[in-house]
Amino acid sequence: MNVKNEVGLTLKTYENTELSEQELVQLQCLGDRDYKVIRIPAKLFGFTYGDIIEDCLTHFELKKRSGYIGCRVYGSKMISESRIEKINNSVKEQGGVYEEFVNNEQQFLYLVALPARIGWRNIQIFCDENFEECSWEYTNVYDPNGNFLEWWKGKGVALKLTKPNIN
Repeated sequence: MNVKNEVGLTLKTYENTELSEQELVQLQCLGDRDYKVIRIPAKLFGFTYGDIIEDCLTHFELKKRSGYIGCRVYGSKMISESRIEKINNSVKEQGGVYEEFVNNEQQFLYLVALPARIGWRNIQIFCDENFEECSWEYTNVYDPNGNFLEWWKGKGVALKLTKPNIN
């Protein structure tokens, strides 16, 4: 993907919890300290593709949700290319985006962001039917304690993203 004003920043979420990870995240600089997430994070929780984050100088904060529910699908088996193509087409038909990170005989990692407007049940059915031999998890619907964030109901939820100290 070639995006104007693309930058990569290493960010960290859910600091001081077991969900704390750091990852190089691809962003589009929108100007005025705002960035749009342009690739689905593979390890980080709390945000996903299309979300807008703001640089607050000492950290980043989630400014606006994109309306996508992120899912991380993983397993230990390769999925055939023809099946992946069918899944990718289904994601596009539903208005979603995907990233196929790894698909080999030892590991499978697929990232998908589907519009919340299609409904929880449809997202669950999609993941269960397309990835029956894999595990999957939501990436931006729970806080570090496992509670629903409920951003899809218009509830404002603060999310702090930090720049890890990299020595």
